[in-house]
Amino acid sequence: MSQRQALAVTAVCHHNLHQQHIQGTKGLMKEIIIYSIAAIACLAILAYSIHMFVGGLVSPELEKMIMVGGTLIGATVIGLMARDVMRTRRKNLGKGDNGR
Repeated sequence: MSQRQALAVTAVCHHNLHQQHIQGTKGLMKEIIIYSIAAIACLAILAYSIHMFVGGLVSPELEKMIMVGGTLIGATVIGLMARDVMRTRRKNLGKGDNGR
């Protein structure tokens, strides 16, 4: 293979990788939006379920504190799961399968 052919093959490969990266970025933005909506809905349901369990059993101030604490714990867990997904995608992206 001549040097020109090698450069042409390298350019084509680089172009294909660039196109995959652009397509992966568009897909990633869609996933972020969908996961964000799901996370917000999950936290709202969590806060409401805590309200249903402790509402009327404790004072309203304590109920709010428990709801905030539960929601913060839920948000922390969701954040840790999101971090794990991002790490896994970065590892898979290096392997060339765009995390799929």
